[in-house]
Amino acid sequence: MPKNIFCRTDLAAEWREEQTELPQGVRYSEQQLGKSRVLTLVIESPQGAALAGRAMGCYQTVELGGCLHFSESEKEECAALLCSLIIQAERALCPKKEDAGGCVLVAGLGNRAMTADAVGPLTVERVMVTNHVKQLDPSLFKSLHHRAVAAVCPGVLGQTGIESALIVKQMVGALHPRLLLVVDALAARSSARLCSTVQLSTGGIAPGSGVGNDRPAFTKESMGVPVLALGVPTVVDSSTLVADALEQAGIGDPPPALRSVLEGGKSFFVSPKEVDGAVEVLAEILAKAIDGAMDLGGDRS
Repeated sequence: MPKNIFCRTDLAAEWREEQTELPQGVRYSEQQLGKSRVLTLVIESPQGAALAGRAMGCYQTVELGGCLHFSESEKEECAALLCSLIIQAERALCPKKEDAGGCVLVAGLGNRAMTADAVGPLTVERVMVTNHVKQLDPSLFKSLHHRAVAAVCPGVLGQTGIESALIVKQMVGALHPRLLLVVDALAARSSARLCSTVQLSTGGIAPGSGVGNDRPAFTKESMGVPVLALGVPTVVDSSTLVADALEQAGIGDPPPALRSVLEGGKSFFVSPKEVDGAVEVLAEILAKAIDGAMDLGGDRS
């Protein structure tokens, strides 16, 4: 049974797993970095982007493992790895070194009141913001050895009546940041990847696409500045869970009645029972990674 009929996923690595052969203009590699495996999919051509259903760019899926019971040293190790990947991605997106001191705007997408959708706002709450310090006390700002960082949590359409992308674009127009760094919750195909992986994407992000609720995308074309997206899968489609269970049971095709339900989209999304604790830990790790990438004390040559 072709699972991709019922599959909804925001992870490029999971799209790769469905392919028997990669199309022209798409590259894939795997790398073990410490305890984590990094799966990298690079889409280099419009044809590859059309077939993958994603914008051109680099998509890195970092498999951190179950984070709920991480020790402090394990959290620091994960944050350090993500920090290095953020720095590498920014260099690729913003190669002009003369603009390295420019402001970075961090946007936490999602609904703070919904646990599975709160990773963006929870991360932004922990990020060190310094843009105001640069303007109010330049000498203090210089002593911080930190980039100018601004942050925003635009909420969701149902809360504000305004598309998140419109709110963030207005802030981009006011601040003219060097980089827009977006943090959001994602949907995965595999329940094993829920709250245990992070995807970094230089191709931007389309909020809600993994759950069939497409909102305006955050891309360089739509925002006017380079966009780096960090996403954590927190939900999986129930249709995908059923399809996986049938496949594991050796059932090649579901009964007609069940197939009709699956194809008709009569499904819901589920998250792990420990999602509240896991999202808190992941937000802490992401915030540390972002702060580390904004720190000017290290060697960024």
